[in-house]
Amino acid sequence: MAQSIGYLLAAGGPFLVGVLHEASDSWALPCALLVALGVVQAGAGYVAGRPVTIGETPAR
Repeated sequence: MAQSIGYLLAAGGPFLVGVLHEASDSWALPCALLVALGVVQAGAGYVAGRPVTIGETPAR
């Protein structure tokens, strides 16, 4: 289910980039948005990949 929702959200990406390109008549705004999203995703990946133990004992 989560994969289906992810694909539905991702399908709007190229459309949004095209709309931003047409509205701004430049690639600067769509590219800036993609770079900003990449920075956010890199930060989320860094936080998610930390070697952190949540509890002292394993769950049963």
